[in-house]
Amino acid sequence: MRVYQAVALSTLLYGSEAWTLYSYQEARLNVFHLRCIHRLLSLTWRDRVTNIDVLAKAWMPSMYSILMTRRLRWLGSVSQMDDGRIPKDLLFGELASGTRPTD
Repeated sequence: MRVYQAVALSTLLYGSEAWTLYSYQEARLNVFHLRCIHRLLSLTWRDRVTNIDVLAKAWMPSMYSILMTRRLRWLGSVSQMDDGRIPKDLLFGELASGTRPTD
């Protein structure tokens, strides 16, 4: 599982903090994630194990949780940046850089 997290997930989710995903795209990522875990645990559909139980056996969060955690961590980093930095200005607008909008 550690190799899967270090190699596959980090490569798959590189830059995902800034992605804008539709719900079906997140669902497809979750399906891939669950299939990989099924294969690593040597489970087949005949074993009739729920996805929640598969994630619990692997001690892994769902793809939705992974994506949300990565986004929130990135937003926390951006909010702590100095004013005038491009990511902060893009995220929070002109008010973050100290300028006021004209009326």
